[in-house]
Amino acid sequence: MESSPSDGSVGEAGQACRLPREIVRHILLDSLDPFTILSMRRTCKLIYKTSRDKDIWVATLEKVCEEYGIFKPTFPMAQMSLMELEHAATSPQRFLSLIRREPLSTDSDPNGRPYLVENLMLVPGGRYLLCTVQMGDSEGHDIAIWDLGYNSKQYLDPYPVKLIEDRELDSATPSQGGSKLVLATRPSMSAGLLDIYEVDFTSQPPDLSSRSLGHLLMDVDDFYWHVVRLTDNDILVWREPFFIFWDWKSGVGGRWEVSKGLNDNCKPYASKTSIVACATDNSILVWDFPSGSIAALPDQPTVDQLPMSVIWPKFILPLEHNSQVVWMAATPEWQHKSSAELNHHICISVQRHGTQMRLYSVKTTGRYRS
Repeated sequence: MESSPSDGSVGEAGQACRLPREIVRHILLDSLDPFTILSMRRTCKLIYKTSRDKDIWVATLEKVCEEYGIFKPTFPMAQMSLMELEHAATSPQRFLSLIRREPLSTDSDPNGRPYLVENLMLVPGGRYLLCTVQMGDSEGHDIAIWDLGYNSKQYLDPYPVKLIEDRELDSATPSQGGSKLVLATRPSMSAGLLDIYEVDFTSQPPDLSSRSLGHLLMDVDDFYWHVVRLTDNDILVWREPFFIFWDWKSGVGGRWEVSKGLNDNCKPYASKTSIVACATDNSILVWDFPSGSIAALPDQPTVDQLPMSVIWPKFILPLEHNSQVVWMAATPEWQHKSSAELNHHICISVQRHGTQMRLYSVKTTGRYRS
């Protein structure tokens, strides 16, 4: 329980306590992070009372969601108490502090689970969990969405709030407004079809059945493709030897054949301006995003209807002799939508006389530098 501070404030804090209340509100709203607000609360009664205004913490939590790329519908802010708002707004920094002190355990006990989980994604904010699951003896797969709640005291329903039958999850990304998720999926028991769905989390429960945004027919029996980048209006897919781009909102797309073979163990990375991948000779390739090499498509396009062109890397980063790229990871897609000034980075694990971790900035190796 927090106690009210005394009037014995000194220095700058004492000067702040003599400011008009609206100016103090402005400082708290526009200048401070959650922990600074909590620290300032201890200086004097004026700041203490002002910092307990619920609308300040609603605005602060919204800023935290934007900064960390957190899915805003995670928190029903209008219904949350002041304590819940403060807890949620400080959670990202407390979590980062925790994992920097000690590693998280990955051990788990699979016994007794009602679902066999083969793929999962925790939506930033920690409330919604998306999984590809296999139920019982069924050969097919479904997409399950669990609501984990927005605080630790909330009852956790052990069953999904939504089950998308006969679908597997490839990727997900928030919509432009932040209240919906766009899902890239494929049929469970057949290949060669890329389905795009939209789920509105402002409805209860989420309803995907009428939210189909379109589908792209790939080659029959083609399982070997994966999503490189997904936005709320377009998708980039790698299927050897092509990058396949499809903008379902604008009805355009294209196929871009690469001039060198790519390493199957390293997932390519794409931003708005660049595509980065590892070649079979373990060099790192960087292309400009070839947005000009696209054309209009019919309403229900097939991959063969996409115009084809060859793209050549603008920059090649060779690695040392006898070096082998083990894997490559990049800045999460969710962070690309946040308001924070975050550089896009690529982390590459290289095997050479032991394992090395190398960090590259996309601004340095990407479109405008060679």
